[in-house]
Order: sequence, then C-alpha cells, then structure tokens
Amino acid sequence: MARRLDKSPQAFNQKIKRGVFTLDDLYDIALVTGCRFESAFVLPDGEKIEIGGDR
Repeated sequence: MARRLDKSPQAFNQKIKRGVFTLDDLYDIALVTGCRFESAFVLPDGEKIEIGGDR
C-alpha cells in the first residue's frame, strides 16, 4: 500500500504506528483501495454534518 501511495514503507509504517493520518491521507488510501472515504460529525439527534467532500 505504501508504494501505491508513493510513500516509503518505513514512512507509512510510522504513520500507522502513530495513528497520525490527515484527511488527505485517508482520501488517498480510499482511492488506491477502491473505496470511498466519508467523514462527518453525527449529532446526538442523528443529524450528519459532512466534513470536506469528494476529491
């Protein structure tokens, strides 16, 4: 996966260990895995506030 993201395996492994991913990282991971990344705040009443958008 690291190479598909144009990252070194070491750098990608460090991100995984630290759990530090930007929204851009998550969108890129979704893209190379054929998934769609969605992010939102979900309020107690169930209302969703989408963050960002499709890239």
